[in-house]
Formats: sequence, structure tokens, C-alpha cells
Amino acid sequence: MKTTIYCAVLAFVFLSCEKRKDGPVLSVEETALNEKVHFNPAVLLKLREYTDAQVKQFITVTHEYDAERHQDMTATNYNHALVVGLPPNEATAISGKMDAWLRQKGYILFKSYDGFGHGSDSLTILKTKDQFDILRAVGTEAVNYNHTTNAIIGTLYRWHTKYPFTIKGAGPDWIEAQFIKQPADMTAFAKELYAFCPDIVDQGSGSVDEMAKEMKDNNILYLWWD
Repeated sequence: MKTTIYCAVLAFVFLSCEKRKDGPVLSVEETALNEKVHFNPAVLLKLREYTDAQVKQFITVTHEYDAERHQDMTATNYNHALVVGLPPNEATAISGKMDAWLRQKGYILFKSYDGFGHGSDSLTILKTKDQFDILRAVGTEAVNYNHTTNAIIGTLYRWHTKYPFTIKGAGPDWIEAQFIKQPADMTAFAKELYAFCPDIVDQGSGSVDEMAKEMKDNNILYLWWD
């Protein structure tokens, strides 16, 4: 009986070792990074199935003017997030493969930098179930229009209750989301969008009607402030 149990244990250990040998294994540095951001190790191991690109902690630097001191203040935020730079085609492919899996685990994958085909995109994995935490992590704001991060989140949340969408990317001055349910009157929504973010028309589509058409055809909500 003891021999049978011993052999079974050896077989389990052997098979486990083989599985680790054949699949991705985290390096010492990656393990330390994983612990630093308090991630489930399965997340980085899953990413390693698709790419061996260097992964770093996602860090953002915010700037704010201190009226009392009459000087600009900066703050460095070490987020519970990991970021990896990838060619656009790889970034798109990995997003499609990992997005649903990560959401089930309590993480969100989003594009934190868009190279617009001229360079690598950056994909960031954030430990959260609240998609609006993406904007808090990257510090999205519109200084020229006095829109703070919280103000932008408030407006987006109000829109989201009427026209549900999924945030796919965000940076310090831009947001990209995909409609789950499009507005019934896209032109009316485009006018509201233009009032909040004039640059997407004035420096982008050229007219509210054209922007409405682009959103309807592409199923994309895009905001950008100069």
C-alpha cells in the first residue's frame, strides 16, 4: 500500500515538473515584480503564453499647480498594474485572447499608449473590476478645459448609464471606448460630446455630423484633448 502511494506521489511530481518545463516559468525578477504589484501569478504566466516582451510596473506621473506655493507639483504613482510594449498587431491579438479571461480574474486590460502604427503600443493590466479606475490610474484630464480626472469620470459614468460602453484605452489626454449599446440618436449624442470635448471635431473629424457617422460606423467612442 505504501509503495503504491509513494509511486503515485512520484508520478504526480514528475508530471508537474514536466508541465512546468513545457509551459512558461517566471524568472526571479518577474516573480519579484509580480509580488510588488500584488498580482495573481497566473496573470503574468498567461501573458507569457503569448509574448516574452519585457514587463514593467505601470508608473504614472501627475502634475498639479500648487496655488499657495506658486509652483508646479509632481506626484509619482506606483500602480498595482503591469505594462508591456508590443507591435500593434501583437497588442491587438493579445487583447483579443486575454481580455475576457482577465476580467473573470478581476483584472482589466487596456491600451495605455497608442503608437498609431508608427511605433509600439503599450498594454497595461490593472488589478480592478471598475473600468473607470483606468482613468484614475493614467490620470486622464483636460487641463485646457478645466476637466479634472474626477469630472471626466463623472461625465463618462453618466453617458455609460444611458449608452453602455467598454473602455479599451486611455492616456493622460485621451480615451477610447467601444459601445455595447449605441445611442439611438447618434447625432444628438455627438453634439453633447462636442460640447465636452471640442478638439475631436475642431482638430479631428471636422464636423459633428461626420463624427456621429464615424462613431456609428466604427462603434467607437473617442475623446482627445489638445
